Amino acid sequence: MHADALRPFVRAALRRLSTAPLAGVMMAATAPAAPAQAPAQAPAQAPAQAPRFLNINPSWSPDGRQLVFESQRGEHVSIHVMNADGTGVRRLTWNRADDTHPSWSPDGRTIVFDSDRDGTWNLYTISPDGTNERRLTHRGGLASSSTFARHPAWSPDGRSIAFDSDRDGDEEVYVINADGSGERRLTTSKGRDGHPAWSPDGRRVIFGSNRNGTGDLWSMNADGSDQRALFAGPDNDAGGELTPDGRELVFFSEREQKARLFIMPADGSAPPRPLTPEGSTSFESAWSPDGRRLAFYSDRTGQFEL
Repeated sequence: MHADALRPFVRAALRRLSTAPLAGVMMAATAPAAPAQAPAQAPAQAPAQAPRFLNINPSWSPDGRQLVFESQRGEHVSIHVMNADGTGVRRLTWNRADDTHPSWSPDGRTIVFDSDRDGTWNLYTISPDGTNERRLTHRGGLASSSTFARHPAWSPDGRSIAFDSDRDGDEEVYVINADGSGERRLTTSKGRDGHPAWSPDGRRVIFGSNRNGTGDLWSMNADGSDQRALFAGPDNDAGGELTPDGRELVFFSEREQKARLFIMPADGSAPPRPLTPEGSTSFESAWSPDGRRLAFYSDRTGQFEL
């Protein structure tokens, strides 16, 4: 299942949310104040039956001390940064649009994200202090008024950014240079290919695809060659993320009704096993640089939090 498929379900609730404090950071262990001009939002109650997206899609800083994430604390989604213990939350983007899916560069100097601020989804970069905001993809070039560029992911060497776009008619995986030049298409299937993630050595790209009728995890070389399914079946699997040492793979799956996180050896030598508990939904994991912690978002508190 594509995580973005849940957004229409909760959008009505999101639009009524007030500014809310961060509940904390959920971790699975494997071993300045806002600007004064920001408008205040009136408190409101979201429907109990609809989980509220508040704080989602985390990405670690290279030193493991901070997380960047997207949060909806008013009318629109914006990019925020906080310490790894959940303190020191600060907002980076201030736009009358949605800024989502942040990814921290390996050198720690830049955060890439997608935004619909100009009428269609494009990629942007910003410094961790909220300065030097820059657009990477452009209408009429990579993206037109009817297409998008979303879900960016830095390569381990910081020289490339993988993302997905439907500019050629259906959702495919692309790569661009870190400066926005040199766009290259990696997948050419008739299904939806998206949510790319790099292997730690930068040689492979993991992505989700429904080219065979269900959501499966696939892998390919960084140039788009040697595309193969990691495993296939009737379950919807997506959001693959390798551990920093490349030995294990975490992903979310609907194989037990509600989506939750699973982990398995990257070589497929053992079947997936649950990583998060039953009874709640968990999505979009991100390994800490040392491989000892896993950030993700879940509705176990009744609303989606990190």
